[in-house]
Amino acid sequence: MTIECPGSRGNFRACHHHLTGLPQGLQWWPGAPDADQATAWLAQQTARRPLLQPAQQNLLDNLTALAGHTPGWQPRITDHAWQILSPLLPPLPHHGGRRRSERQLLEAIHHITCTHQPWTQLPHALGPFQACLRRYHQWLNDGTLTRITHTPLPETDQHWQHRLATHLDQTASSR
Repeated sequence: MTIECPGSRGNFRACHHHLTGLPQGLQWWPGAPDADQATAWLAQQTARRPLLQPAQQNLLDNLTALAGHTPGWQPRITDHAWQILSPLLPPLPHHGGRRRSERQLLEAIHHITCTHQPWTQLPHALGPFQACLRRYHQWLNDGTLTRITHTPLPETDQHWQHRLATHLDQTASSR
């Protein structure tokens, strides 16, 4: 049996089910948020908590208690994968302002492609979205992101690598 959960109610239910497991006999509904998307939604709602209605705050508190912590961005690219990928990246230009680390930029791109959030909702830990978006377009146009998706990585990194490849395929087909 598949349940249908559109909108924010669906985000709440998806987050709840990712934390507690899907009830026996039920399947994820079409377009249901995956674990990365549900975690990003929970982090976003946690940041908005003062703006929510009391009943919404209670639901949010219950989800946060289930999670066992306040959700936030966590790095996902392993050190081993970074050692493999860093030589593939073009030199980091510096045009004034704070210089971004290449790993931080790749983590930002990874976050957006896995959560499907808009760039404007990039977690602060990853830096200003404008700088990350600029580098995303540069690496997209110069083939760096394609090289990253075709480079063999440890099994623990293949999930995000596959998500990036899927995102690039969708981007190419929409052009």
